[in-house]
Amino acid sequence: MIPLLAFVPAILAALAPQSPAPDAAAIATLERAVKEKGSDASALRALAAAYASVDDPRTEATFQRARKASPGDSSLILDHAEYLWKKRRDEAGNAEMERVLARSPADGELRGRYGEMLMQQNRFVQAAAELSRACASGCSAERLGLWASALLETGRFPESARIWSRAIDAAPDQAEPRAGLGRLRLLQGDAAGARAELAIAAKRDPANASFRVDYGRALERAGDAAAAEAEYREALRLDPSFSAAHYALGTLFARLGRADEAKSEIAQYQTAFAAAQAARQRSGARRAQLSLGWTRLEAKDAEGAIAAFSGLGNDPEALRGSGEALLALGRRDEARDSFERAAALAPSDPRIQWALARARGGDGP
Repeated sequence: MIPLLAFVPAILAALAPQSPAPDAAAIATLERAVKEKGSDASALRALAAAYASVDDPRTEATFQRARKASPGDSSLILDHAEYLWKKRRDEAGNAEMERVLARSPADGELRGRYGEMLMQQNRFVQAAAELSRACASGCSAERLGLWASALLETGRFPESARIWSRAIDAAPDQAEPRAGLGRLRLLQGDAAGARAELAIAAKRDPANASFRVDYGRALERAGDAAAAEAEYREALRLDPSFSAAHYALGTLFARLGRADEAKSEIAQYQTAFAAAQAARQRSGARRAQLSLGWTRLEAKDAEGAIAAFSGLGNDPEALRGSGEALLALGRRDEARDSFERAAALAPSDPRIQWALARARGGDGP
């Protein structure tokens, strides 16, 4: 079966605050406003938000200035928490959110956002508690789905089923709540209930290979091997490299005594799974190396940061990090070259474009 939380990242992405990054001219205008207005909280907040959108090294200091100018501003504290979460400083972001909620304990939207971030941090018990309070007077289907997923992860299956049903009522035309409840029914051993929910999910989103595999699982458990095979084959038509579909089809063939077909599908599953694992390992190693570089840079170890970033070669994020480290060392020409190389690889990345504008214009962190 597809992991029950496989769809959570997509829900979180849909719920996350979205705003386009300002261009260099807009940020320059905000910088002039801050110079003119000094400690004006609104100008500082706007500049901090702009800096955060392009990952400028001055973001944290600007947030601190804004917080000092307006210490009781809950929405400003939330902005700061969002920035800290974005930087993977989860404990610091959570602490800021706790401060906000201490001032506004009945704010359901704030609690809902906090619950979303706790889900992203895999803190399911705390996430379930926050989302429960957030949804006491109503929530979107997406947020209800996260709550149901948190309950499932803490072993509270009946409550999870009840919340999935609320999500279905809130968005009867959406596929995800039906799929969530269907996957839960599979886990509970309710083949008929799973089949009913997953049939609706697959019908509403026929191009979703994951839904097809889970629907096939339900059909197989209900005793309809032919229909299950058809669903697994459709999943592979949609995504030929989908390892879970190869595995499901292979195990079905093995159960039916179709040994040669089973062997073929399991071999394809192993190949696809190995490729996916290798890709995850490469991605994880890259993230770890980038994190090391940024951590060293925040600790004022610019040389160490350059050493970490250089290990990733022509990676645009690593080149941006190297450029920031070179700027910190006063090696502006080299920094500009690094940013230009990054921009050639990722021309639409606003963080790189802003760093390059700073290096060309003479503004430092």
